[in-house]
Amino acid sequence: MNSEEYKYIEHEEFVYPKLVCIETYHGCNARCGFCPVSLWPRQKGPMSDAIFNTIICQLADWGPGKLKQVALMMNG
Repeated sequence: MNSEEYKYIEHEEFVYPKLVCIETYHGCNARCGFCPVSLWPRQKGPMSDAIFNTIICQLADWGPGKLKQVALMMNG
């Protein structure tokens, strides 16, 4: 199903998460012995403003009361 088809599905069919974590920067200066940071295949750096704005707009489309918390961090 593509993104255009999702627009026509009733929202009641979806299960929404209460918490969304957005990793706005990929990378870490710490070198914890238990963390595989050196094995991360993605390029280090910040998320672009365009991608961040797209995510926020998509979350806003969920409607009020579905999302309880947004955390601006994830793995690092």
